[in-house]
Amino acid sequence: MEKIKKTYPADTIPLFLSFCIEQYKHSKGINGREAMEELAVSGALNYLEDNYEILHTQSPQWILEEIDEFLTKRNTFSIPPKP
Repeated sequence: MEKIKKTYPADTIPLFLSFCIEQYKHSKGINGREAMEELAVSGALNYLEDNYEILHTQSPQWILEEIDEFLTKRNTFSIPPKP
């Protein structure tokens, strides 16, 4: 059975990704470039985009935990989570 993909306004997903980058940046105490590079190189941005439908309904804290879990599983976690 073929999965039906919903369509969203053109700016919806980029705005969500920008939000995620900003949240990640603030949670790690790094600048935007560092956050963008870490999430892009690790594949986390693709993960966030691919799972937009579910993730965009969650709290910022939940999304950050999801990113941390993704990075940990991929062993690409270069910035440790804050205690």
